[in-house]
Amino acid sequence: MNKLYVLCGVAAVVMSAFFVGTMVGKLQCRESVAIEKSNTQSQIIKTIGEINAETLHTTTDDIRRILRQNYTIAQ
Repeated sequence: MNKLYVLCGVAAVVMSAFFVGTMVGKLQCRESVAIEKSNTQSQIIKTIGEINAETLHTTTDDIRRILRQNYTIAQ
């Protein structure tokens, strides 16, 4: 009878270790995905900032205003 209790105890420990391991694995996966998304988002923001800075530097930001001043639909 004592062997049965020990066997059940070992089985319970093994099963709980399995479930805890899968939960830890899922959490690590979610963490790595969140970090990757954060890095991607910060790179996109940096790229947009560089593009906006280049656009403002080359004075192409006011092309639309100049075209509206010089041309109309009737012309």
